[in-house]
Amino acid sequence: MLAELDGEAARVLEAQARQAVVIGEVPGRMIDLEVPAGSQPCGCGDGPLPVRAAVVRQEGQLVGELLVWVRDGRLVGLEQAWFTDEPSERWPSGAELVFQ
Repeated sequence: MLAELDGEAARVLEAQARQAVVIGEVPGRMIDLEVPAGSQPCGCGDGPLPVRAAVVRQEGQLVGELLVWVRDGRLVGLEQAWFTDEPSERWPSGAELVFQ
């Protein structure tokens, strides 16, 4: 998803992602991240990045989306939101992602 961004923000967030540590997880739904305090901030506003990835299963059904969360210019989480009655219990494969 970070590759879908342009410019300096993409470079900074990619560097953060390489150093990020998982500090919490709800399987298939949420990953809480922490990057080193000295990491360069990306200059993005707080909240989800403007790039999103729709989750489309093999049958062509849109079942959710992935969101990358930033706070104070640093990666803080990855969330899989769902549009179905039941939340997903697994993260999507790359083939199931359609970038928006």
